[in-house]
Amino acid sequence: MNDLKFRIPDIIFWILASIVTIVTWLMLIYLYPELPDKIPTHFGLNGTPDNFSDKSWWTVLFPGILQLVITGGFAWSYRHPKYSSIPGTLWLERFPEPARTKLISLVKHQLVMLVVLMDLLFAYIGLSTVTTALEITSGLTGWAIGLLIGMIILVAVVYTIWMIRLTKKLLPSPESKLP
Repeated sequence: MNDLKFRIPDIIFWILASIVTIVTWLMLIYLYPELPDKIPTHFGLNGTPDNFSDKSWWTVLFPGILQLVITGGFAWSYRHPKYSSIPGTLWLERFPEPARTKLISLVKHQLVMLVVLMDLLFAYIGLSTVTTALEITSGLTGWAIGLLIGMIILVAVVYTIWMIRLTKKLLPSPESKLP
């Protein structure tokens, strides 16, 4: 089984995730000197800041740090899909080819789509933190957060259902094992 093979759509999503992360870091580092001494570090349900902290590299770069952690974790899972906790991956070794390849492809594509969406979410939070601190905006926009979180949930649910159905269809029935 070749777990390291990349498909063209996945490469495009990995490049997109990398661009989002790099742009987020560049923006946060570039705007750091312009930020006031107190910056928003938490936003309420209505999107307005409800907690402020002293400006530090840690507080400003936190969304970018989360992007790196998420992207790194998902990259590891992409390279080792049988160890991810997605339905169907625990039994990948039991499937004959080409079923195993199909499941691995679905797992990998789900992971790369989720990493892009999560990187976009944290880029938006980082941008909103900076623009709110600079008094350009007044906080997070509910529809943007809702759209990104909704897309993350949608991708997770659709791919999970797809993998569960495929797994059930591909697994040999218990009756076929009886003599």
